[in-house]
Amino acid sequence: MITRLEATHYRCFERLAVDLREFQVIVGANGAGKTTLLDIPVLLGELLRADNLTNVFLVKSTDKPIRASSFRQLIFAQQGDDFSFAVEARLPEEICQQLVDSICTDSWRGEGIQPWQEELRNCPDRWPTHIRYELCLQLINERELRVKHELVYVFSKSAVPIWTKDGLQDGNGEPADWHHILRRESDGTSSLYPEVKESRGEEVDMTYFRVKPNLLAMSAVIYQDDYYPAANWLYELLTEKTIFLNPDWSKLKAASPPGQEKTIRYCNRFHQCTTAKFGYRRIRLSC
Repeated sequence: MITRLEATHYRCFERLAVDLREFQVIVGANGAGKTTLLDIPVLLGELLRADNLTNVFLVKSTDKPIRASSFRQLIFAQQGDDFSFAVEARLPEEICQQLVDSICTDSWRGEGIQPWQEELRNCPDRWPTHIRYELCLQLINERELRVKHELVYVFSKSAVPIWTKDGLQDGNGEPADWHHILRRESDGTSSLYPEVKESRGEEVDMTYFRVKPNLLAMSAVIYQDDYYPAANWLYELLTEKTIFLNPDWSKLKAASPPGQEKTIRYCNRFHQCTTAKFGYRRIRLSC
């Protein structure tokens, strides 16, 4: 599940960081940014699938309005030329164990178990439990958005990232318990570090590649899902399992026609609809 959201210099947020629990209530005045905050995971999912970053912000989709009428509106107080996001999520236990087994194995080095690997194996507090994705977008000549910074890594609960002024980690002084998956430079040069070094009897090394300025490098992990289980899990979470619920409140407040049976109609994630009778019922929604 998503455990933290951050936004820096984005729309109404100069600097925002919110730690999330399984159930969260967000309260604020009109215009305080509640909708903007809740839109961040959905926005990241759309950016990951997009073939052009511009369309995600300035082109109206069928089910929701555009996010802005100009790029300048995306930047806090319309000052500066970039804005950034970060999302953290707690990994499933099976993926955590898969990462530990890979990090502590000697099969990919052929040098035997190293002291630091043995130490990590015997210290569960240092095992990777969370994944963090950082993204910074830069406005160029008021007409184009480009990726300025992109970083993905897993970390342990004993090495939680410290919130920096710009919301991004620059790679200096990083704890040993951070394990990078993706690092992208401003010129598009990107590096992928395999989470699992060996799969189905085949080994893979670090990969270097270049990405167009208006595309995200994170999307590349879906083509080698066996070697990037954590990154693929986060990709799927953001692109397929995160929704923004925006009910039509006027219809919800309207009275039902008289004589209808007391039922509730709901749809599951496969869009199969069910109608059931109810008296008093508590419904828990989860993905």
